Amino acid sequence: MYVRFVTPDLAQLDGLRCEALVLPFFSDERPLQGVAGLVDWRLCGLLSRWIAAGRIDGAADEVVLVPCAGRLPMDTVWLFGLGPQADFDAARLRERLAAMLEAMGATQARSLALVLPGRNTGDADPADAMEALVAAGLGREDDELVVIETSDGQKAMEPVIARERRRQRARDYA
Repeated sequence: MYVRFVTPDLAQLDGLRCEALVLPFFSDERPLQGVAGLVDWRLCGLLSRWIAAGRIDGAADEVVLVPCAGRLPMDTVWLFGLGPQADFDAARLRERLAAMLEAMGATQARSLALVLPGRNTGDADPADAMEALVAAGLGREDDELVVIETSDGQKAMEPVIARERRRQRARDYA
């Protein structure tokens, strides 16, 4: 899978050309932060209204498909609940990330943009989050994955990606 990065801002989101945007959020993350907050703003508060009405709550295992209505360049936005922020740890990071990738694999989307669980709020170390992504599997070789991450987070994640690329090349030549 081809992995690239963009920073979490509206200009970068508007420039994304992918099938799905995947956003995790905590059940007690109010208001929504980071990219989820930007998406909520772009959707004129739709996510906040759904939360206020009790339609979504961010519970662990919650998965919500959000219509973009032409307000975002991707086909779909997927929200994945992480449960309470206080319960978030390395095991929950790996568990929720695996669930996110499994669900997205079932959609057969070939290009995804995502925020890694816990990165929106700083609850996960960037390198640890990327290690969890690599461990969960990166999908088909010709797929594209855009990781939405701050510049500092990208710098911490790059060595993990570089190491995985070297491993892949070694497997290809073996």
